[in-house]
Amino acid sequence: NAAQTDIGWNIDDVELLGDKPVDTSPPVPSLSVADITIGGSPSHSCNVTYTDDTAVRLISLDSSDLTITGPNGYSSFVEYVGADLPDDGSPCSAAYSMPAPGGTWDALDDGVYSVILNADQVKDVYGNTVPETALGTFNVALAPEGTGVLEVSPTAGLSTSGPAGGL
Repeated sequence: NAAQTDIGWNIDDVELLGDKPVDTSPPVPSLSVADITIGGSPSHSCNVTYTDDTAVRLISLDSSDLTITGPNGYSSFVEYVGADLPDDGSPCSAAYSMPAPGGTWDALDDGVYSVILNADQVKDVYGNTVPETALGTFNVALAPEGTGVLEVSPTAGLSTSGPAGGL
């Protein structure tokens, strides 16, 4: 009778370690992000590479992994875009998209932003989770929109002398 011999697990539910120690270390994250020097975009991308002794659990990657904080009390979750692996593995590079305060990155957003990996969000195949980790920072340095320079063309017959204001 199948019910009498079914013990509830299969041989593929067991990992044979041999003389290897059990993995008790969480994945190690590493941030890659550029500074923002050109405005107008609604988001800014970054990548986090997770390295683990065994494998990063791909299903643990999502839009709750990272938080971005910045000037004027700005704080937001970061959208998970995808990973470079089709399944659990290491290293695993995850792409994220960070939303701009106010809808687009502009000079009002200038300052230093921090990228934080939230506690217990990313794990390996053994359930070891990464504690809250400050991954790094990036700078937003955008020139304020100026009055601009008016160029008149053609210049033939125009004079640059005379009183200011066009009188």
